[in-house]
Formats: sequence, structure tokens, C-alpha cells
Amino acid sequence: IELEPRNASAYNRRGCVFYDTLDDDLAIRDFSEAIRLSSGNAVYYHNRGNAWYSKGDYERALADLSQALRLDSRYASAYRSRALVWQKRGDQANAARDLEAALKIQ
Repeated sequence: IELEPRNASAYNRRGCVFYDTLDDDLAIRDFSEAIRLSSGNAVYYHNRGNAWYSKGDYERALADLSQALRLDSRYASAYRSRALVWQKRGDQANAARDLEAALKIQ
């Protein structure tokens, strides 16, 4: 990142490291920067959505995961992640619909 500060992929990868080490705030910061640099990448929204989910912010998680699916309607992992959000919100119908969509893609 120091050598290539406009490299969205580098921010995403570092965000993944922060996410894996349970530092959701730093992960969200880096995923947000990756999105700022490359807003058309579904993976970056998916990753930030997972970090929001981990923090318990289901509204933001839902928004990011839905954006990931708008960008890539065949992104099975985003459907699975969004199903978890629906489930936490008590919306079993949407959770089941997203899991079914993920299974059809796979």
C-alpha cells in the first residue's frame, strides 16, 4: 500500500488480514478504501458486508451484501452471507431464498 496507494486489491487483502485477526474496524476501513478506489468490485462489498455482520451491524451488512449481488448476481458466497443476515434479523423466508440461490449457482 505504501508503494501503490491506489491499489484497491492491496487494501482488500490487508482488510482480509484484519478481518481474520478479528479487527473489524480496521477491516472495514480498508474494505471501504478498496471500494472507494474500485466501486465495481463485488468482492470488496462482500468482504465489508461480512465485517459489518461480524460487528452486529446487520443493516450495513445487508446493504453491502445486496450491492455485491447487484454487481454480480452469480456470487454464491454473497448469497450465503446475506442469508446469515436475514436469519439474524428473523427473516427466514429471505434467508431460505438466498440459500436456495447459492445452491443453484453452485
